[in-house]
Amino acid sequence: MAKSRIIVFSLLLALPVLWAAAPARADQAFQRLMPLLIDLDGRQGKKPDGMSMEMPGGGMTTATREYQKGSAKANAAVMTGHAGTHTA
Repeated sequence: MAKSRIIVFSLLLALPVLWAAAPARADQAFQRLMPLLIDLDGRQGKKPDGMSMEMPGGGMTTATREYQKGSAKANAAVMTGHAGTHTA
């Protein structure tokens, strides 16, 4: 009986750690879009970045990258999911 209490107590202590790690895994969904943000000839591309979020009725994933050539800058973005398409 004491062993089972120790096991249950240990699992309860581990739950907050597992819950804290869950959002970190969820935020990695944008990495599947990063191969679409390719290097462009003659432009310096910064490191791609992105985010994912879940909302009632759907979710959204975005990946972005900034490119620069001299003083000219361009931003590229790839989005999937519901990006403000809800109507009242």
